[in-house]
Formats: sequence, structure tokens, C-alpha cells
Amino acid sequence: MCSSKLLSCFWNLTSKHAKDIEHEVEPGVIVESDVAINASSQHFEVAASSSQVVTASSSEVVPVSNASIQDICSICYCTSSGLWCRPVHVKYFSVEYGRDEVEQLFEKLENPFTSLNTESKRNVFFEKKWKTVQPVEKVLGVRFENRKNRSTGTYDQVVVTNKFAYVQILQTLQSILENPNLRDMLTSSHTPKDNVYFDLKDGLYMKRHPLFSTDSCALQIQLFYDDFETSNPLGSKKGIHKLGGIYFTLRNFPPKVNSTLVNIHLCALFHAQDIKTYGFDAILQPIVSDLKMLETDGIKVPALKGPVHGSIVQVTGDNLGIHSLFGLVESFIARNCCRFCLLEKSHFQNVFCEDAESVIFRTKAMHEEHCHTAQTNPQLTHVYGVKRSCLLNSLQYFHTVENYSVDIMHDVLEGVGQFELKLVLEYVQVNFITAREMARRISHLTMATLKGEIVPLQSSYLMEATIWALMPYSPGVCCVTRH
Repeated sequence: MCSSKLLSCFWNLTSKHAKDIEHEVEPGVIVESDVAINASSQHFEVAASSSQVVTASSSEVVPVSNASIQDICSICYCTSSGLWCRPVHVKYFSVEYGRDEVEQLFEKLENPFTSLNTESKRNVFFEKKWKTVQPVEKVLGVRFENRKNRSTGTYDQVVVTNKFAYVQILQTLQSILENPNLRDMLTSSHTPKDNVYFDLKDGLYMKRHPLFSTDSCALQIQLFYDDFETSNPLGSKKGIHKLGGIYFTLRNFPPKVNSTLVNIHLCALFHAQDIKTYGFDAILQPIVSDLKMLETDGIKVPALKGPVHGSIVQVTGDNLGIHSLFGLVESFIARNCCRFCLLEKSHFQNVFCEDAESVIFRTKAMHEEHCHTAQTNPQLTHVYGVKRSCLLNSLQYFHTVENYSVDIMHDVLEGVGQFELKLVLEYVQVNFITAREMARRISHLTMATLKGEIVPLQSSYLMEATIWALMPYSPGVCCVTRH
């Protein structure tokens, strides 16, 4: 019998037959050690898959920390080592293969989990198996800081490099499209319905787009930008540790898929203070460089004929973030603070239709002229609300003036929607029913939970923030007089 076959038999029977001999269990009976080994293997697979950057097709992946993965690997290492039962194995296999040959195999034997016993080895394994994309540090510049020298007790001036992390968008897209389930979603076409606006693809912008209207498989990238505090936002350190993040999703996938966190991918992470020093173009430069390659050359996808192209379809964020990213005024009491048109602030309460004569929408040529004027005349803080050009405008299939994305949270839910709903409730109270009757009928409205269950609207919501609680159900509030 050759040594390779003996080694294979040995590893297949390492745990099971050792227990069979010790406890005199029949070879065909499943013992608890088999269940433990299988469970540890499954837990390791789940832990490994949850640590990858690649998009998952479902939201059932359980997040596991590196410490937990290390514990799982340690358990698997001890379980599969087999050295603790070496005399048992030697006794078991010596009957057929000879004791000397079995002893030699033990000397050459290596634990299969040795290649996973450290975090660096696991990262290499994950990158090879699941094509994980590691962030790349990009240098912005240097600064000088005074730091205390512990040996001398004095403060020395040191040079600190300003960096930001960039996750290469082309490699991330390549990893996503290697998933066969997501690749099938990409090729499945959306069937629009007449007079029904169900998706971004149903709008005129997509139907007239030079790339997305002709190529159904083109990657529709939606960027999102926002800043967030990593420490107490009300403390003395406010703003010092503030970070900015740029994320992206693929609008080719259904909303159910894009709503999961595993399908929202990090693109860039940087210190918010670096924007004031180096500007947004330094952060956007590697992103735009990759997107230009995606527009022209595309990426190769398995099982698809030819390269797949793509570009930005939409940039989302709050009003302040979008204006700072696009190079517009960041004060919303300025004369021209609208990013869609040139209507002045004083007319916002008088003009409510985009077809009015006073409404002039921004165009590419107009925006380029405003950017050129602001650049050539440094004395001007802005020209019709434009402070500078945006690097995203250098793309072939995207321009900031065609980014028809609004901030529903600040514009409606935390803005005009609350005041409008108050007026509706006052009108209903004066002309139809009393306040007590209105409160009784509102309390019988239903709400949907995260699990999809329909439950009554909780009274605590009405007591704490009635208007905020009723905003998602405003159509029902407007119809309370019918019942």
C-alpha cells in the first residue's frame, strides 16, 4: 500500500476511529466527535465568509470578529492535530500497514490548520479564495506636529504624513461580479410599466442616457458621501477625529439586495479636516481614474461576452455633503443656494413650479462658464452659487448638473413636511372633526415593523413626536375623516 493512500485514510479516520477503538464503538456509528468536527468546520466557513469584502447575495452572513475566528482556528487545530491519540492510531493502522510505516507518516505529518493559525495567514487564504480587496493608502501631503519626547521631556517638531484609505473600485466590482448569483441579477433586465415610476431606470434621464439606455448590462454606480464623528460629537474633541466616507452601490441590483450592509461598499475613508487643506479633488482622483477606465476599457466578467462598462448614475448624500463635494456654496441662506436652478432665495416661497419663467435650470455649458469665472477672478467667493469645478465632471457619462438627487430627510421629513402636516391636521380639526376624535382615529392607524408585521401605532410615538410619527402615514392621516 502506498504512503499517500495510507495518509489519506489516516486523516479521514483520525477522529472517528480513534474514538471507536477507545470506546469500542462500531465503525458505522456516528459519535459526538464527528458532530463536533463538522460543526467546527461549518463555523469556520461562516466566520471566514463573513470577513470578506466581496458582496454576498443574502443578508444571512453572521459577522464574526477576528478574535472569534482565532478561537475557531485554535479549536480546529487541536481537534485535527491527532497527536494526542498517536498511540491509538499506530495500534489501529499497524494491523494492516505495519508499525514502522505508520510511525514514519506521523513524523512527516503536518496539521492542515497550520496555514490558518495567524491573522496574516488567514488574510492570504481569504484573498486567494474570495478575492478580497485590501485598502490602499494614498498620500495627500505632510504636516508638522509638536510631540513630546518621552526621553528628554521636551516637545519636538515631527513630520506627519497625511493619508487616506482607498478601496480600489475596479477590483471590488470584479469581485462582486465573480459571484454567479449577482451576475445573474446583472443580466436580468428590468421591465418598465407605463406611467409607473418604480425604479431609477423608469425616468427620462436613464432613457436618454448615452450609456445606460443602450447597454442594459452597464454598471450603474451610485456614490454616497457623508461625514461622521468617531468620538463624542458634543465634547471638546469634536471635529478632530471626524471622518469622511465615500461608499457605492450598484443600482443594477434590486432594492432588496442593495438594502443590506454587505452590498454597500466602502470606496474611500479620510479625515474630514484634510478636505479643507487639500480639497476634494485629491480624494476623488483615484476614484475618477478607475471610473474612466471602466467607461472606456471596462472589466472582464466570467460567463459574459466582452467587457462590461459602467459609470456613475447618481451621487447621494445630505445637502451639505453634496454641495461641498460638487463645489457649490455650503450656506443655504445664500442668494443662489439651489444646485438645480438659478432661482434666488427670495423667490423660494413664491415659485413652486419648474415651468415658471423665472426658473432657469443649470446646464453643462452654464456650469463650465461659472467655474471659469470663479477661477479667473479670485475676488469672487462664488458665481451663481458655484465656487469651483468638481473632478467628477471630467467623466464621460456623468455631470453634477444632471445629478437629480434630493435629500428627503432634511428637505421633507425634517423640513417642510412637518409644517405641511400640521396645517393639514389643523384644517381637518376646524372643518371636519374635533381634536379628540382625530386623536382617537389616529390611534387606530397601523404601522409595519422591521419583520413585516402590521401592528397598531404605539401611543408612545404619538406622545413623544406626533408629527414625526405620522409623516410616513400621512396619506392615512388625510383620510381619517372618511371613516
